[in-house]
This record gives sequence, structure tokens and C-alpha cells, in this order.
Amino acid sequence: MAKDSKMLHEIRTLDSDMQMLVYENYAKFISATETIRRMKGNVEGMQGDMERVKEQMDSISSKSTDLNDALAPKWQSVTQLVRLKVARIIG
Repeated sequence: MAKDSKMLHEIRTLDSDMQMLVYENYAKFISATETIRRMKGNVEGMQGDMERVKEQMDSISSKSTDLNDALAPKWQSVTQLVRLKVARIIG
């Protein structure tokens, strides 16, 4: 009888432990699901922002190219003048 009582107590303890583990895992699963839902919302919200940043970067790149093209002749003239000045100083 004592052995039977001891086994019954162990079974109840294990059952209680198992129920607690199931509850804890379920709670973690729900928390993870909510976190994923929030992350998805944040990523979807950032998608529009990232598109605007990309458009602005494309605009900046285009304007930079235009500016470089417009200043290229002057840059070449300045470079030539600097070379002449250096050549006079050295030579």
C-alpha cells in the first residue's frame, strides 16, 4: 500500500510538472506569436520609408552625376593650372 501511495504521489507530481511545462511553453508560444505580429507590422511600416529613402538616394545620385558632369571641364582646367604651377615651382 505504501509503495502504491508513493507511486500515486509521484504520478500526480509528474502530471502537475507536465501541466506546468505545457502552460509555460504555451505562454512562450503566444508571446512569440505576438512578437512576430509586431515585427511584421514594423517591417511593413518601414517598407514605405525604405522606398522613400531609395527614391531620395536615387535623386541625390542623379544630381551628383549631373553636378560632376557640369563641373568636369572646370575641374580639368584647374588640374591643368595646378600642374603648370607645380612644374614652374619644381623646374
